[in-house]
Amino acid sequence: MTLYYRKYDNYEEYLKHQSSKLDKMLKKKNKKTKMVWPECFHKRVRYFIVHLKPFRRYLIKGKVLCLGARTGAEVKAFRRLGFKDSVGIDLNPGKKNKYVIKGDFHYIPFEDNSFPNVFTNVLDHIFDIRRLSKEINRVLVNNGKFLMEIAHFLDFGDSKMKYIESSRFYESFFFDNFKDILEGFKEFRFIHNVEIDDKTLVIVFENVK
Repeated sequence: MTLYYRKYDNYEEYLKHQSSKLDKMLKKKNKKTKMVWPECFHKRVRYFIVHLKPFRRYLIKGKVLCLGARTGAEVKAFRRLGFKDSVGIDLNPGKKNKYVIKGDFHYIPFEDNSFPNVFTNVLDHIFDIRRLSKEINRVLVNNGKFLMEIAHFLDFGDSKMKYIESSRFYESFFFDNFKDILEGFKEFRFIHNVEIDDKTLVIVFENVK
């Protein structure tokens, strides 16, 4: 298993780096659409509804906990898809966020067995894959579902190491192949995966306690 972690002096430095992402995002326009928030937020909600709708059949009725949800577009999408009590956590959810509360997904601020489903699309922002896996397993009910969206690692090809060594693009975590992800989430059983476009892979897991 080959995993790559960005080098931080300590966990506090990691938290500071990741917490700064929302403020930077809110200040700049989307390069492709030239949109700013909240226009981008509504577009992201529509994106999540379209791409997550086919996965409803794998999830358990109830709610979804969204990890690293920032402003909460995925939370709103899950609510529209029928998971009414869904909620997100993020290190910096901004002010007066209706969908996301402040929280660290390495130390999820909810009790054991409190969610039937968990979703994340921020695997590249993690500090410790094993810690994350254990925390998700802890808050999920037995046979709970874990839905993960990741940027397709194959797109990087020969430029992988250049990407990893670049402080401009490299967030905090990277991996070589799909098997690395399966090995990292030891508490889970792989169910299914789907490429939803040429750059994005969605993986469905189930935990067994």
